[in-house]
Amino acid sequence: MSFRRSVDQTNSSVSTPYQPLQPTQWNLYGRRWYLLVVYSMISCQQSIIWITFSPVAEATKSFFGVSDAGVNLLLAWGPIIYIPFLFFTGFILNIKGGLRKTLVIAAILDGIAGPLRCLALINPQAWWAIYVVSLAQILNAAAGPMVMATPSKFSATWFGENERTTVTSIATTANSLGGAIGFIYSPYVVKYLSLPWLLIIQGIQCVVVMIWIIAYFPEKPPMPPSASAAQHEIQVENPVSKKSGFFREFLSLCLNPNFVLFAMIGGVSQGAFSAWSGMFDLILGPLGYSPTFAGWIGFASSIAGIIGGILVGILGDTLFKRKFKWVILVLLFLSTVLCLFFTLSLPSFFSTHPLIPNSYWSIVLSIIFAGLFVGSAAPLFLELGAEITFPISEGSSAAVITLVNNLASLLLLIVGPLINRNWINFIAAVCIGASTLATFFVRESYKRKDYDDLNTDS
Repeated sequence: MSFRRSVDQTNSSVSTPYQPLQPTQWNLYGRRWYLLVVYSMISCQQSIIWITFSPVAEATKSFFGVSDAGVNLLLAWGPIIYIPFLFFTGFILNIKGGLRKTLVIAAILDGIAGPLRCLALINPQAWWAIYVVSLAQILNAAAGPMVMATPSKFSATWFGENERTTVTSIATTANSLGGAIGFIYSPYVVKYLSLPWLLIIQGIQCVVVMIWIIAYFPEKPPMPPSASAAQHEIQVENPVSKKSGFFREFLSLCLNPNFVLFAMIGGVSQGAFSAWSGMFDLILGPLGYSPTFAGWIGFASSIAGIIGGILVGILGDTLFKRKFKWVILVLLFLSTVLCLFFTLSLPSFFSTHPLIPNSYWSIVLSIIFAGLFVGSAAPLFLELGAEITFPISEGSSAAVITLVNNLASLLLLIVGPLINRNWINFIAAVCIGASTLATFFVRESYKRKDYDDLNTDS
């Protein structure tokens, strides 16, 4: 269906200056749902390749002759490389055809990374083999920001105002789903086939997805789906626009105190939880729980977050319109309560004995539901960030939020093994709790929705 929209800039009450729009037509295309599947596929695959070796650490150490530190480094390349390549992603995303270019580059990086790891199979015990695998993991890590910082940009480019939050939630959780699938997928293939077969299968998978993305993923629809999408097209196509260019937008975002506070809340809460969930084996091991148990509880927490994120995204397009701040506040508060419960139910720096009685199920449920609530908030951070900062590109605001996320996660992953494990839970709880309190001070606004509404015929 299509709608005729009269865009009159002089009637806009939004305080931020915009390029004037000519009367145009908004249209929604059926192919957008196919593109959502393709987008989710490349995002999911990037995470599967990234996490390949961690669930099969023992097989990896034996096959390549490396230590625990070597296996951990293969995973750590993700947040290490994410940060510098995020700025490259932001630059590409803000040029004409940027969304397609960004996803094609991501697909090519994975399309090279997958087969490159197979070269190490020639002589896995050779000194150079692990370096080849590391190079491949670095290439995959470089694709990370290209799929993790673009969900809100993708949804705004192809989907209507009442679909954006749902689509952002699906696109965001696709990457988490890849990690969850990889947790089961890698051990299963190694157990019934072998590690070499795992690398070969994933190499073929990467090439297929690369060809699929290159063959068909349009840069944008023939006509934009909304007035705000049309506004962004003008900014990209007009090189003299004051809002064009990622670095100009990045500087503008950094000088916006309200957004900086919001980005800190989203990045710190999400990054702290991500790092904390990655250290469950360190936290639960001394209490008699096996690494397998720690892995499965992390997996269950991720699945809960994925389900919650999609459900909240759907509700955000229906019941919770213009109430994202308060939904985020409730979700973070519940996460804080559960993290504190978990902290006090284990030995901590407060006491060598648990202050709250614990059981197997209390530990399992507190972690799963904390993951549910934190994961549910993830797409709302990207969407509300885009609303607060409009007409700045959705990709730029998402880039800053995910930058803080990765910095927080990397910092806690570095510090965690160096401090007493009893402090780890407390630090995670404080990070999420402080984010909850800080949310009260965020000035909620819906500039993008206002712009769409003002330029929509009644």
